[in-house]
Amino acid sequence: MNQKISQQELADYLKVSRQTVSKWELGKSIPDLESLTLLADYFEISLDVLVGRKKIGFFSELFSNNHRKKVSDMTKGSIVPQTGLYSMYLNDLRSLFSAGQRVATYLQIGATIFPKATFPNLMGCPTCLCSIEAGEFKIQQITKMIVFINVSDKQLIASFPLTDIKRVKLSFGKSIRVLGGSFMTFLDIETTTQTYFLWMESLNVAHYLWHSKVFGGVKVDLEKKYERALNVETEEEAADALRQLAAEIPIFYR
Repeated sequence: MNQKISQQELADYLKVSRQTVSKWELGKSIPDLESLTLLADYFEISLDVLVGRKKIGFFSELFSNNHRKKVSDMTKGSIVPQTGLYSMYLNDLRSLFSAGQRVATYLQIGATIFPKATFPNLMGCPTCLCSIEAGEFKIQQITKMIVFINVSDKQLIASFPLTDIKRVKLSFGKSIRVLGGSFMTFLDIETTTQTYFLWMESLNVAHYLWHSKVFGGVKVDLEKKYERALNVETEEEAADALRQLAAEIPIFYR
């Protein structure tokens, strides 16, 4: 193993036998849910990276030097102080919003959805949908988790007119939850009564929001260092420019 940890040391941590760890590494068996949770904590990788990856040799990916290098590259920079929770595993998102946690969401503006994807029922997808239409901002929980599968279950969490919005802020984060890392857009919506902290695994949405008038007369706040990246013609160009600022984008643990 290449991460300076022996099979026996990992087995002791997980309270399993060394032979069990060896079988995982060789792809002859897979960890149970409790072991996967401990592994995710140990390697600082989210659980959704591990669950369901049953191909032979998937476990050895965690011990590869290649993975360590990618993680090392992504960890340059500061850490976002407000940590996110695994909102895809919760069946009631109200508690996250009430606690001021940052929630994974889809954002729908008219017929456009960010991230650009359908709503699959597989584990690991956002369970929240925010939409802007007819002067209203609506937040819904669109699924709930049943035995690792998201099933449709729409519940309205909040709805308010855009005139109630006092401040909109755009910022960015990077995550090491997947091999090679990923980037995300943070969206803070401050109303007269509460601030909703959201994130989307999409950089294209930032260009859209920065150049659109979806929030009416409310100016979108953005740090100066990101303005140049968004002041380009297309969403794809903006996303590429933001990725070039990886060293300045803080790490977001979730």
